[in-house]
Amino acid sequence: MLGALMIVGGVVVILSTPVSFGWFAYQPVEPVRILVWQDVVGPITICVGAVLLALGSYLLGRRSREG
Repeated sequence: MLGALMIVGGVVVILSTPVSFGWFAYQPVEPVRILVWQDVVGPITICVGAVLLALGSYLLGRRSREG
């Protein structure tokens, strides 16, 4: 459950990142891309959530049935 919430949270963080659109005829090319924190935290949260979801699903599937 925590993994699924982390995946959803990561997607929300990525989608809520402010993006400026526009047309620039001759935009100068910068050698360094400026990263905002959402560009880093969002994908990391999604990956950690996916790992937790996979681990939880594995442990849930490994439970032996008594009977």
